[in-house]
Amino acid sequence: MSDNPFKISFKLKQHTPLIHFQHNQKGATLRATELKPKLDKFLIERVFKKDRKKYEKYLIDKDKDALNYKVKIVYKDVEFFDIEQSIPKPNGKFKTVQFPLFFANMGLKNKDEKRRFSFTEKPIEVEFFSLYPEILELIEKNFAAFLILNNFGTRQSKGFGSFYIHPDDPHYKKLRLNYHFTIELNKKRALKDNLKLIFEKIELFYKSLRAGINDFNFHEQKTSFYFKSMMFAYAKSKNIQWDKKSIKEKFFNSYLKNQAKEHNNDELLTFKSNQKYLIKELLGLSTEESWKSYDASIKRESEGIERFPSPLFFKPLIEDNVAEIYFEPLPIKSKMYNAEFNITSSTSRDILSLSTPPKDVFTVKDFLDFAINVDLTKHVQNEYQKNQKFNDLKEIYSKIKSYREKITNKAGGKNG
Repeated sequence: MSDNPFKISFKLKQHTPLIHFQHNQKGATLRATELKPKLDKFLIERVFKKDRKKYEKYLIDKDKDALNYKVKIVYKDVEFFDIEQSIPKPNGKFKTVQFPLFFANMGLKNKDEKRRFSFTEKPIEVEFFSLYPEILELIEKNFAAFLILNNFGTRQSKGFGSFYIHPDDPHYKKLRLNYHFTIELNKKRALKDNLKLIFEKIELFYKSLRAGINDFNFHEQKTSFYFKSMMFAYAKSKNIQWDKKSIKEKFFNSYLKNQAKEHNNDELLTFKSNQKYLIKELLGLSTEESWKSYDASIKRESEGIERFPSPLFFKPLIEDNVAEIYFEPLPIKSKMYNAEFNITSSTSRDILSLSTPPKDVFTVKDFLDFAINVDLTKHVQNEYQKNQKFNDLKEIYSKIKSYREKITNKAGGKNG
């Protein structure tokens, strides 16, 4: 604690850009209006264990779970830069390239709604004030844990808006999450290019887990890289039919044989089971997808479920020339288990009903520990193993597996 018993301050470092829709307004950076409610919730759930009797006297209003302290954030030299990048084409025109893991500016008619990145390389000061010194003591003890498990702004679960205690601050402590890999950065590259590299690698890894990767070379008219979804491999290990296969059977059955031939009767297309679940959506619900190869739009609808963010939380921390990518499986809400969805295609009047699996069939932690132990040289066809994406994924998976083994051994064999 500081000499003032009613005040405590922390110096923070911003590690990744904050996606902000109010970029044209003063103070478009980390805001107390977002930080305080999240910290309140964290303290009530993690410290007070939701026992209202323990924290009721610290509430501002007895009818709301808002603890009695104030937050002030002091910052300087905040910069803003565009999320999209314009690249010149041979014909003299420009094409817009989206930043990895963010597509919300596509199709916007009102430029005022456009989101930009907010970033500062200078330390940010966060000050807490309260007439209850014990509340400040709890914040001092738990603020690092709060920051390691929270990002801010839009797309925060994917690693945007990552802040952590500055290494120069006396409160700094190196906390870790249960999964981790590193990315080597280049000092000679511009900051924006290094940040883009970080999110390209996170996006590549996330795609390999959830939907898989199927890159098509239009110039050569052939697939350039093909990586079966790890979720498919996990489902198959439990004798569950991949939900994309079930959708194709229902709406695009005539395509399946041709695809199987193209990919040498790959098991992704040929494996069948009577046990069918909507399993991919437990890594983040996509209510509507564009299936361009089929000139179709696929919708998934379930009563009472409009959205479900990915339960994978990424926390990038940049130290020197290395990006430490920590991530953690968060609990899946109970309503997402055994939830029935009606699936429709814009090409058909038919409806396919599929349910998500029960909790005893799928947990994110079990899935992740399965995925990092898959032999990628057997998972990916030989013809695609010379692709740079394969080498990148092989390195990422190897680092995650090594890290898991290290922390498991430190924990005496217990899986964190």
